[in-house]
Amino acid sequence: MIIRKILVTAHSACLFLGYCFSSSSSTVRRPLEHPWKATHCISLPFLVLIEIVNSTILAFLQHSLILRRFFVLILLSHLLSACSSGGLFLINSAARLGADQIRHEGLAYGEEPWQSLDVYQPKDKCGDRPVMLFFYGGGWNSGAKEDYLFVADSFTSLGYVVVVPDYATYPTGKFPTFIEDGARAFAWTKNNIPAYSGDATRIVLVGHSAGAHLAALLLADDSYLRAEGLSPADASGFAGLAGPYNFTPTEPKYQKIFAPPSNYPKMKVSNYITGKEPPMLLVRGTADKTVAAYNQDRLVASLEQFGVPYRDRRYAGVTHVGLLLDMAPFFKNGAPLINDMHQFFKQHLEQK
Repeated sequence: MIIRKILVTAHSACLFLGYCFSSSSSTVRRPLEHPWKATHCISLPFLVLIEIVNSTILAFLQHSLILRRFFVLILLSHLLSACSSGGLFLINSAARLGADQIRHEGLAYGEEPWQSLDVYQPKDKCGDRPVMLFFYGGGWNSGAKEDYLFVADSFTSLGYVVVVPDYATYPTGKFPTFIEDGARAFAWTKNNIPAYSGDATRIVLVGHSAGAHLAALLLADDSYLRAEGLSPADASGFAGLAGPYNFTPTEPKYQKIFAPPSNYPKMKVSNYITGKEPPMLLVRGTADKTVAAYNQDRLVASLEQFGVPYRDRRYAGVTHVGLLLDMAPFFKNGAPLINDMHQFFKQHLEQK
């Protein structure tokens, strides 16, 4: 037991040192699998040593769920916010311990440099699997697909092929550029996912925060999908996690993203609900201080009005970030998010 505690401490130190050195370069995006590739040359030998030691420790710890959860909790609580790239790096390092998928990186779905996506395919490569298209959050001004291996890990283990696209964020893109990117990523998935064992007739959309808004608006305002030759019927379901579906920008940083004010009605999901939308699972935590409850309340009312199948879930005491962490292995808040999503999708996928 003492030896294992020492190894956990050593592994935590490796993660922290790797993160510190990987943060020394601000001009190169940090790769997920090897976060120190973008560092200064003088530190490379030291970082290679860290990687060797770290890999050895991971091999020893890979069957110990309690220890894995222990070091993730310690690191996250004492180092960084989970929404920061550093915090997500640490979560993904934990997810790597049990990851069992093939990752296809940087596949282009458009001509712009940010229009790329990653596909996570279960290793057995059995065909006709359900597909999850996941849009991350970040306030429409930040985020990177590389930071969401932990989401893919949770759902490839349940048999899904998972697609995680990047999209334009401010100041590179304003509304509705990132919605248009979402439609293009959906079209790419529809047309290409059979090559990665996915069933193009069983695609579900998932988003957290700004990503939930993006995906929901795609399905509600069908003009974006029609521009790509698709319709809301091409989605088998949607899960929105803490989405700001109906807010009006009042802070300058969001006003710049959605300006001019004439755009504000166009960004509200409830304004477009007509009954054509696929079944929707809407989830939020009651302790969420980032996205107000009225966003979900109003969308639920619209879905009810137009007869769209839905489920409204509120997890007691869960925060905005905590809801995202509930999709991370070894870091559950007690909310049954993954099971709720899986059972909801399973029910409606079987009806296709």
